[in-house]
Amino acid sequence: MPPLTNPADFWLDSITPDFRSDDLREVSIRRIQMLQDKWGERLSDGSPPAVKLLQDAPAPRMDQCQGSFSNSVPSELMILLERDFAQEITRNKVAVIATLGQCFFQVIMFGFIFWQLDFQVTGIANRIGYLFIIVINQSFGVVMPIIGRFPADKALIRRERSAGTYRAETAFLSKVTTSLIQPLASAAISSCILYWMVGLQIDASRFFTYLGVVCLHVVGASFIGLAIGAAVPTSFVGQTIAPLLMLVMVLYSGQLVNVTSISPIIRWIKFVSLLRYTYSSLIQNELRGLKFDCHPPGCFPTGEEVLSQYNLDEYPISSNCIAVAGISVAVFFIGYALFRWKTKPSLKLR
Repeated sequence: MPPLTNPADFWLDSITPDFRSDDLREVSIRRIQMLQDKWGERLSDGSPPAVKLLQDAPAPRMDQCQGSFSNSVPSELMILLERDFAQEITRNKVAVIATLGQCFFQVIMFGFIFWQLDFQVTGIANRIGYLFIIVINQSFGVVMPIIGRFPADKALIRRERSAGTYRAETAFLSKVTTSLIQPLASAAISSCILYWMVGLQIDASRFFTYLGVVCLHVVGASFIGLAIGAAVPTSFVGQTIAPLLMLVMVLYSGQLVNVTSISPIIRWIKFVSLLRYTYSSLIQNELRGLKFDCHPPGCFPTGEEVLSQYNLDEYPISSNCIAVAGISVAVFFIGYALFRWKTKPSLKLR
């Protein structure tokens, strides 16, 4: 057989007449006749067949067909990370440019709208508005793009898992890692610029707390996007469900509705609202210790009174961050379970 030739194609070519020219036709017919003669001679002299069919042989069980993986977990993870990084970053330059463009658009838009907030009555409302819009932006802006592309990857992953190419856990870890790169980079860049443009408290510890809370929220939002993407069959279904879920979290964030006024029957939802914990952390980080140039009853002279009015001082920043981390971990494992189930091969080919 010639090198770099598919055996099945070579066999079909060997038993098929070639009509491209008279000479090729004559050669191919002689070859076919020779194969027929050889087969006839083999049958006439009583030689055993080259392939013996076992009519009564039991079919192998699926657990007997399960082969070991070719690579270790670290090797698989490194290979998949390299491939997914190329798909997400190196080869997808349009998406990278769009992410950077979105980041700088937000910096320009939010930076000049909320430029150097004062300490008057308007300064209170503008600080609340800025921090609230940041939380919403880092929620919808992270979840929706992930849902848009993740469901389409599951068909390929299912085929590759059927061939025993890699494990489900390495594929999921690779997707999680590469999906975090763009939103985390965008959030870090915009936060470092906007914090000083808006004129939030000039304090290193408060700045790094702000940056850490935003990045932690981005991680949690990414996990939510991956979990929804793993559960839904198509991007359209995911982009229909995700806004409803995020809207519920927005309503329980503590800005639009005072959570204490909500019926106890559904008030418990606040405990699973990622946005509430993040928003509470950011606004506590900014308002605690601030004094405003106003007098009651027209406004609140201190940041602590604002927090109390909106019931956003229920838990300290550390507890809120622990809650965000806990929700993120829970969603991560839920997403992994859904991913493993949805990409489970119906027939393992190896």
